[in-house]
Amino acid sequence: MVTSSSTFQTAATVIAVDGQVFARNAAGEVRPLKVGDIVLEGETVFTLENGSVQLVQLDGQMLELLANESFTFEGNIELQPVATVISVEGQAFARNAAGEIRPLKAGDVLFEGETIITLADGKVQLIQLDGLPLNLLPNESFKFGAETSPNTRPDILEAALPAGEAGRIIQALQQGQNIDDLLDATEAGLQGGINDETDSFVQLLRLVENTDTSPYEFEYSTFSNEENDIAGSTSATDVTPPNAPSVALASDTGSSASDLITRDGALSVTGIETGATVEYSTNGTTWSNSFTPTEGANTVYVRQTDTAGNVSGSSTLSFTLDTQVAAPSVALTSDTGSSGSDLITSNGALSITGVEAGATVEYSTNGTDWTSSFTPAEGANTVY
Repeated sequence: MVTSSSTFQTAATVIAVDGQVFARNAAGEVRPLKVGDIVLEGETVFTLENGSVQLVQLDGQMLELLANESFTFEGNIELQPVATVISVEGQAFARNAAGEIRPLKAGDVLFEGETIITLADGKVQLIQLDGLPLNLLPNESFKFGAETSPNTRPDILEAALPAGEAGRIIQALQQGQNIDDLLDATEAGLQGGINDETDSFVQLLRLVENTDTSPYEFEYSTFSNEENDIAGSTSATDVTPPNAPSVALASDTGSSASDLITRDGALSVTGIETGATVEYSTNGTTWSNSFTPTEGANTVYVRQTDTAGNVSGSSTLSFTLDTQVAAPSVALTSDTGSSGSDLITSNGALSITGVEAGATVEYSTNGTDWTSSFTPAEGANTVY
């Protein structure tokens, strides 16, 4: 059950401005106001001779200031608790009159003027201050306003007719009679009904019947743009993180296009939301806006942050950057004849050493045109 109240720093939200309107804090700092601005407790809103402003306060009450008027929002605005969350499935949120949204979890307290919202996967169960349960299914919303809050909604006794009166009215309706002829007329005017011959006021709220269900029927509404849809409204908060982006080599060069050994360390990152910021990390902890590969083994993590500040999970890519290769050594396989070192031979076969594993060896007789084999010619030969 709820037994306490809460204090909020936000006091009101500006919903309309005409002319020059300002807010001044306790330190004397002044700022101009525009639609959507938040006014805090302790601030004074004032208008100039051409200014007017409308605000909605944290408790849902409207405030309008005309030209040359001012209003100070005192601190410690207390909102009355109305319910406690007992269970949450999926995503459920509470939005106050200032448009601030908070996710709900079991044990959270709801306050008068707040609206509960569930997303497509959300369900929430609450117990109200008077002990009545309240359940919301996916894509529903419910506002604790004056008619629905357990602190202010009409009592069942206020709606009841005197004993026997309901039966008389029902019988009259079944007979096609006009019930206005059966009830006392409501007096008009400020002084109406205050005399010895008429009742001061007659009010028919509803016919009350005893049932096994709750005596109160609350109006639920499907969650939509009219209810400040969290997924799309410009006045609500996006709380859903984006998907992790995909990362791959822009070009996997070399003999294989899939061995992740390349001389080009450029990355191809896809799956980025519009306006999102891409970040890179080499350890999954420290992040920056760019990535520079190093010679040898590399591991890079990639994530994105959307325009609402939600951070995605990360994707990982490991590859080897190889931009350097040593020139192989070449010699005659056999330097025949009277000398083993005069490079005059009857056998033109070559011995190539210092070749990296998996590397391709090429030959040239002029240093420009290259082939995968070499055939010596009779006489002088030069081979690269």
